[in-house]
Amino acid sequence: MGDTEFDIIDQYLKPLCKPSKGLVLGSGDDCAVLGLPAGFELCISTDTLLAGVHFPRGASACLIASRAVGVCVSDLAAMGARPLGMLLALAVPRAAHDWFADLSSQLNKRLDDLGMSLIGGNLARSQHDEISVTLTVLGELPAGSAITRGGAKPGDEVFVSGSIGDGTFGLDLWQAGRQGEEQLARLASKYASPTPRIATGMALRGLANAMIDVSDGLLADAAHLATAGGCRIELQLDAIPFSEEARSLEQFDPMRAVTGGDDYELCFTVGPEAVDQLAVIAEQTAVPLTRIGRVVEGSGLLLTRGGETLDAIKVPGAEVDQVPQGYDHFIDHVSGRSSKISHD
Repeated sequence: MGDTEFDIIDQYLKPLCKPSKGLVLGSGDDCAVLGLPAGFELCISTDTLLAGVHFPRGASACLIASRAVGVCVSDLAAMGARPLGMLLALAVPRAAHDWFADLSSQLNKRLDDLGMSLIGGNLARSQHDEISVTLTVLGELPAGSAITRGGAKPGDEVFVSGSIGDGTFGLDLWQAGRQGEEQLARLASKYASPTPRIATGMALRGLANAMIDVSDGLLADAAHLATAGGCRIELQLDAIPFSEEARSLEQFDPMRAVTGGDDYELCFTVGPEAVDQLAVIAEQTAVPLTRIGRVVEGSGLLLTRGGETLDAIKVPGAEVDQVPQGYDHFIDHVSGRSSKISHD
């Protein structure tokens, strides 16, 4: 069992490079080659996950692999795309076989669950004893059917899938060493292994006018929809779905839930004529879809409770730049708590 770069690739990563839909030429050459059916388009997204920011330092290879896949594939869900394949660029400080075996096993499970294959990538040794994982994911959808951020318009209703805040509070449990407690396991799992809402995203093609995945916090991501659509979004705090497990926590705070991020749910807008069809989609996909607000003329984002602007967040005019924001890599302090981990 060798420790060279190519030994590691051959033993732990090449077995993940399986035949998959559209794959003409896979790992082993300078580029992978994909073929798409006539009338289809390719969706591509990339994310870098860093130790101490996107996963705890010292996190297991299983947690890193599971989070990385869920986080990156969620971008495909937000466009309504079907996953095809994934490229992996990995930088690690040493060739630890047990670590790579765990990484490979978890990647294999996650990719199989999503119907994807590893189609190439790169392995390098990091220079600062840190782990960096970059995934590029590829998906397909019928030409012209991508759901973008920019289609929200006045009169639309705003919906969200699943529940909000579980990622934030799940991270709390990991940091407190409580991830093994049975009654809290779902929250811990939501952080460690986010589930991309692929089936929901695909079912919303042709219905949703705008959509985004909730990665940096519901308020921040809903604000992106408002900005891209040139409109104003009004959200009702009392309407936002929080899980029973999150509500049961002593530290539960709805404002932390809507600013924390790492939920990887879908926030989207639909016209009134499409609202009735959402109940069918929710039943077919077993994922709740909850109305949380509306789109109106204007700009920015307004958060209300009981019909009144929340004084607690100090937004008399409620423009988006006055609302507590989600995570930003280049701002040391943000209003409201982000569930991304701060550097030590």
